[in-house]
This record gives sequence, C-alpha cells and structure tokens, in this order.
Amino acid sequence: MPLTAVPLPSLWNVPVANGVPKLAAYAVEGAEAVASVTAGTLLQDYLVSDAASHWGIFDASKNRVLTAAHVISLDGQSSYQISDAPLEEGAFSSYNKVTAPSIYRILVICDGSEIGGGGLSDLVSMYSISTFKNALTGSGDMYVRKDFLDTLEALEQDTNLYSVATPEKVYRNVNILGSRWSRSSRGGITMPAVEIALQTVRLTATSSFSNAHEPQGQPLQTNGVVQPSSSEISDAFMKNIMDGAT
Repeated sequence: MPLTAVPLPSLWNVPVANGVPKLAAYAVEGAEAVASVTAGTLLQDYLVSDAASHWGIFDASKNRVLTAAHVISLDGQSSYQISDAPLEEGAFSSYNKVTAPSIYRILVICDGSEIGGGGLSDLVSMYSISTFKNALTGSGDMYVRKDFLDTLEALEQDTNLYSVATPEKVYRNVNILGSRWSRSSRGGITMPAVEIALQTVRLTATSSFSNAHEPQGQPLQTNGVVQPSSSEISDAFMKNIMDGAT
C-alpha cells in the first residue's frame, strides 16, 4: 500500500523543561524577540526625542539653549491692567486698558543626557560607543550636568531674547529672569530639578518727525552748553529791576 507523506514541522514542538536540550529553533525565537525589543526601544527613544524637540527655550537661530533640559511642566500667565481715575462722591472712571508682561515658568530636569533635534543622527549618537562608555564610567553625566548649570547661570545674566516653544504655539521675545533648583534623594540626588522664570520683553521704537506742523512736535536737538550774551543778561537784569519797581 502506498505510504502517506507526512510533512515535517518547521519548528519542533519540544517542551522547555529541565534536562531537555534547547534546539536551534528556540535560539532563533530568542534572537527575534531580542531584535523586536531592541527595535521597539529605538523607536520609543526616537519618538521621545522627537517630541522633546518641540518643547523648551530656543534662541533666534532656533537652537535649543539648554540641550540637557527635559521639560516636565510649563506654566504661563498673561494679564491686563485697567487704569481708574477717582471722581466726586466716591465714583471712579476707567479710561485705559494695557497689557502686562507675560510670565512663564518652565520646570526642567537634567538627568545627564542631552536632547538633540529629534533626527536619526541624534538617535544613532545616542547608542554610540562613547555613550555606552560614559554610561559605564558615569563621567559623562557629571560633565553634562555641570555644563547645564553653567549655561543656565550665563543665560540669567544676559539680555538676549529667546522663545518658549510648545507644539501648538511659540511665545517669542522673552528673557530669563532667574531660576530655582532643587535636588533631593526622593527625586534623584543626581538629577537637579530647575524652575526657570521668564518674562516677555516689549519691543518699542521711537519716531521722530522732521517737518511737524506744531512746534511741540519738532524733535529735540542738543547743541551743547549755550552761554547767554551780555545783551540778554542786561535785558533780563533791567526787566527784573523794572518789575520790582512796579
């Protein structure tokens, strides 16, 4: 009688137990699992880096000024002021409404890692050999934190204008007023949490008119110190005498 061909399975169904040797199929499955986890980790890190590139403080060239600052929260406050004038019988009159400078507070954490632009090159550099070497020795994190604190101190002293960026809107023309930092064992003694305060700077321009219709509209001119002439002194002196005599 003819024999029925029985196909062999692609993977042997051998249970995993003590004393049972592992076959090559389990090694292939393990390698595929490791590759899947590694690819998922790379993708997650890329998404986190790309999302972080839309938050933070940027200069006029759209460069991040604090590359090691991971934004945790962002608070903003805007307000207007209305001027009031007192009137008779306890009444008052409101006559003007002006905007006040907006205040922003950004809470960032420096964990020793830097944020790139969210591109593929930054993702590759994140997993470079030097990165793993610094992670093993711990020296890289310390230098990153020191550079972060030194840069923040320099930013507090300058008068440059920056932008606070969010995915939905960019708040321009702000200057850093100061910061408040905290380090604790609960949040990680090696991860300083810094709250940065910023304020909007109003840019104004002065206008001058060379040919004004009214004398008070003419621009001021400085001609130095002008000494009155002797005739002007005598005329003023005589006028005072005549006024006193009358």
